[in-house]
Amino acid sequence: MITSDLIFDDFTNLLCAWVSADAAGADLAKVAEHAIADKMPLISVAPGALGTIWPWLEKEPVKIMARFYYTPPEMDISELARTINAAFKNGADGAQIFLSVKDLDGFVGDIKSIRDDLFFNRYLSVGIDIGEIAACDWERIFMSLREIRASSVIFALTRDAGDKSDFVGRIYGMLDAFDKKFTGDVHFVLGKNFERSNQTLRLIHKMQPGLANGARFFIG
Repeated sequence: MITSDLIFDDFTNLLCAWVSADAAGADLAKVAEHAIADKMPLISVAPGALGTIWPWLEKEPVKIMARFYYTPPEMDISELARTINAAFKNGADGAQIFLSVKDLDGFVGDIKSIRDDLFFNRYLSVGIDIGEIAACDWERIFMSLREIRASSVIFALTRDAGDKSDFVGRIYGMLDAFDKKFTGDVHFVLGKNFERSNQTLRLIHKMQPGLANGARFFIG
């Protein structure tokens, strides 16, 4: 079971579960039990897991985020909207939509006209690989997030080089360029790298303390 004392007390209520796409049956039940016991605010699952995990969490404060990968032109915005709507009907409280930085402008242009109807009383989280983001991109990224009123942005590092990675430096750059007009939360996918979680939260407290309460750390 994952508990906040594995890192330090400041992580209470900030840790969230990232459930692998191939998890099923008893594994999902076990994750749900751990999420409840550890008082996790969020859990991220593949849409196919909703039918199994939602009955376990229906009456619990743990919110379920369904995870999507938007890859135009293979998937267009109407197909994405249909799958997200189906996920909401199956118990999801929100959607995490991961996409490439190069597709962000097109996504914003397409989603903003249906944003209010599709995400009424639901959470919209935009997922981006922080390794794709250059220093000159931050202004445009935060402007795009504001335009669609994203509930949160979630940063991942898909090509993680471990100790050779510049992840912490990129987090520093994001916090240094942070647009305070963006009112959403900032989330992170950090796998099982607890030290990186520690470093990230310390940077948040130092550079953008207003983000600390809404920060979330998804761990596998």
